[in-house]
Amino acid sequence: MDLKKNEHTDLVDRIIESPDFGRSKTYQNLLKYLVKGTMINDIPKETTIATEIFGKNSFNPAESTMVRVYLFNLRKKLNTYFENSGKKEEVILEIPKGSYKVAFTKRAEKGNEFLLEEENQTFKNYLIPLLIILLFSIALNLFFAFSNDEENDSNNTLNRNEIWKDILDSEIPATVMLGDMFIFLEYDEHLQKDRAIRDYNINSQEDFDAFIESNPEYDGKTENLTYNFLVRNSAYWIKSLTEVFISANKDFNIRVVSRLNPKDLHDNNLIVCGLLKNLGWFKNYFQQSKFSLLNANEMSLYVDSLGKDVVFGPSGNPDAFHKDYSFVAKYPGPNNNVILILGGFWDTGASQATKNFTDPKILEEITGELKKKFGEVPEFFEILFEVSGVDRTELNTKIVYLNELKN
Repeated sequence: MDLKKNEHTDLVDRIIESPDFGRSKTYQNLLKYLVKGTMINDIPKETTIATEIFGKNSFNPAESTMVRVYLFNLRKKLNTYFENSGKKEEVILEIPKGSYKVAFTKRAEKGNEFLLEEENQTFKNYLIPLLIILLFSIALNLFFAFSNDEENDSNNTLNRNEIWKDILDSEIPATVMLGDMFIFLEYDEHLQKDRAIRDYNINSQEDFDAFIESNPEYDGKTENLTYNFLVRNSAYWIKSLTEVFISANKDFNIRVVSRLNPKDLHDNNLIVCGLLKNLGWFKNYFQQSKFSLLNANEMSLYVDSLGKDVVFGPSGNPDAFHKDYSFVAKYPGPNNNVILILGGFWDTGASQATKNFTDPKILEEITGELKKKFGEVPEFFEILFEVSGVDRTELNTKIVYLNELKN
């Protein structure tokens, strides 16, 4: 009988049964799988873990950080166990970063921490210079700490905000979906060359099929391309959201809406950024909404007090003074996950929606308005903002409508 193997198995059982580890079967299976691989010296690869544990037969590590996110959370669970329920364990189970091999190490004995008398004397000889260096280092660190104090406080405030907390604290992976623009190829007989066409009235494959059906003369002269365009402000959306996830030490994936995989919708918390006309499949959520998306540039809202629909849409010159609307909604996903939509008719509205929910000060004001109207921050909600300004800068924003959604 391999006593060492049994000891390790017993340790794994104690970890899994501990309340510090949680009840997730996925994490239990993942830990057992990694320990078993280590015991038989068959260390799994990332793709193997994705297949064996998560059932993803076509997994590409370059496109998804799912396995790394689960390993990151598993390491946190192990640390929590050995700091609490397992603080008296003689052997510590670790998964070193960058590896899927489990390490079993003994806790350092306190007796080893004492220095010999000769070492103590040598240490005393260097004590004063070390203290001087240490004090200088502390002063330098304090200087930088205070200079970044406001930014750190802002990040902490954002992480604690009720709207983001369930996404950032969740063990479910997060994915940012960017609304991309549909384009197609058209053969120009006059120029005798192909041209990539962006038609603002064609925003999906369904729109393209309807266009060909109503304009049969284009049949055979047009072709759907395998790639789409992103608006310029997509870079700003990614930058702002990246700062949110980094401040919470949480990994995330990036996709485009046109490449949405139904399994992604089921397995991820999704943050969807873009123009409302480019939401693709996510337009289905308006079926449960107080709002109706009428077309590419209009949405209606039934106002009970008025007894009629009110229509909202952008106006003015996007490169000069203009008005747009930001639409933000937090919907329940199909698998106890969350879908957060940050959109607008124009990129002005979409960018302001992203700013409103990534800027800690603005988000705190929005949170306060939700609490004022509903007594608390609803788990799910819809908010319409009016946005006005000049040339996409110096923007003013105000809340037009708040709506609580039931799960």
